[in-house]
Amino acid sequence: MVINQPKKKILVVCAANYCRSPVAAELLKAKYADQYEISSAGTIQFDRAGMDGRSLKYLKKILKKIDFHQPRKISKKMIVDSDLVYAIDFKILMDLNRIYPDLKDKFQLFKIEEKNLIIADPFNMNEEDYEDIMVKINEISSNIKINI
Repeated sequence: MVINQPKKKILVVCAANYCRSPVAAELLKAKYADQYEISSAGTIQFDRAGMDGRSLKYLKKILKKIDFHQPRKISKKMIVDSDLVYAIDFKILMDLNRIYPDLKDKFQLFKIEEKNLIIADPFNMNEEDYEDIMVKINEISSNIKINI
């Protein structure tokens, strides 16, 4: 009798869980849903429903199915329950290390080794620059080497 092991959990974190981390999580789910349980969160409480419309528009161009998203603030329990936590940028990584120093072994920067793609917060960016951030997230999601 073979017992199925539970899927390892990956959490993607940005600031508000509204623009970047939901996109990264959806793109990773599209590629790795059979291997990992993937979700997202933010370091701050953000009281809007869904995700930024520009993020949703970008995802709809690429994916057939998109899960409903509700921004949520990260908690220690979310980190404890995760096997890997991707910080979407260096500032988020530093925030996670500062707030949860006892869990820093779970944190990794969301990036691909051979490229230094900066995933700036696009919330106040124009359409073209916002799209550029989405393209970078897609490139990382497509090429990242998950190391759990």
